Amino acid sequence: MKKGVIAAKIFSLSSSALGVVMIPVLTNYLWVAASEKPSMLFFTVLANSFLGLLTFTPLLLHFLVKRFVCNIYYNHDTETFTSVHYNFFLKKMALQFKASDVADGDTAPEAKKLYIPLATLFIKGKPFIVTLDKNQYRDQLAFEKMTKGIKIPEGAD
Repeated sequence: MKKGVIAAKIFSLSSSALGVVMIPVLTNYLWVAASEKPSMLFFTVLANSFLGLLTFTPLLLHFLVKRFVCNIYYNHDTETFTSVHYNFFLKKMALQFKASDVADGDTAPEAKKLYIPLATLFIKGKPFIVTLDKNQYRDQLAFEKMTKGIKIPEGAD
């Protein structure tokens, strides 16, 4: 799943960058055509709206996918978890936390502060998307410890 997330992020960032470069070029061409032929104005506005949607939707997707946690490691000696995820610019990031730092995404007070909460849980007040399928984890005791305060729906993935 990690490779798929990285591939989606690379595709998202590159397609958005291409769109940002192409919008001014195509807009200039369409405005010149619309000034010569006024009936092209509707098409120009429609085309620019479509180009903007195509450019910024992948960017939004990329923004939301940065919350996906690729790996979680647990140190039994210190009872510390380490989550590995990738930021907006695909830089590998790690966050160390204890089980007490984890809050349910549905009931956390931080969820009310965000416009788009989209998170399965909050770690130290930051939203993250983590798979809640117990079978995806090697250390199931660590998973149970981490999700102790989380309400996991039946058959969750």
